[in-house]
Amino acid sequence: MIAIDNRGSGQSDSPRRPWTMRTMADDVVAVLDEERIDRAHVCGPSLGGMVVQEVALRHPSRVGALVLAATTGGWPRLDLMPVRILPRLLRELVLPVAGDRPADERVRRFLRVSVSARLAVTLTRDDPLWHFVARLLDEPLSTGGRLRQIVAGARHSTWSRLGDIRAPTLVFHGTDDPLIPAGAGRELARRIPGARFEPIEGAGHVLILERTEEVTELVMEFIARHDGLVV
Repeated sequence: MIAIDNRGSGQSDSPRRPWTMRTMADDVVAVLDEERIDRAHVCGPSLGGMVVQEVALRHPSRVGALVLAATTGGWPRLDLMPVRILPRLLRELVLPVAGDRPADERVRRFLRVSVSARLAVTLTRDDPLWHFVARLLDEPLSTGGRLRQIVAGARHSTWSRLGDIRAPTLVFHGTDDPLIPAGAGRELARRIPGARFEPIEGAGHVLILERTEEVTELVMEFIARHDGLVV
């Protein structure tokens, strides 16, 4: 398995010029080329889900099975992205999460947009998940990288092209996602030929944090059914 730090995150560079989801999709293929992988099963959550939609559209021969989690075909569908969510996006994602804010406040801010409201309110510092998030936030995105990723996400739209995806596709989405409504995932699956949609009841946005075992089993089962595509 290969996990990729998108440009502007982790240890990847953050070029100062703007980029798009198509640019980031080409980055994914560059990694496959570097690793000498002709075709791979591709999974992307949230922003990564937008990136791998473009991988499947721009480089269909490189994709075996496609897995999309907690993502959208783009923001222009205002019925799938209520206006009330936009101030939250700006407040919680654009504003730096590091700086001089207390560590507990940074963790709580992250949880409010990452997990279901129920879990965000009840999670305490005694929980292993709290400590995992705290370690995750020790090396946050740079402000420039965060802004350029959000601009790329805001410009993303595949709604009119989703019918061209030919890879077997699994779409799953938390029903209590505070950032991207589950209706966006359902619409994605409806527009991709033969796609399967799985709602994750009561879960928020970062599903691997909140429902680790459930979503891992779901993804591995789907990929196993399509392993012949990457031989």
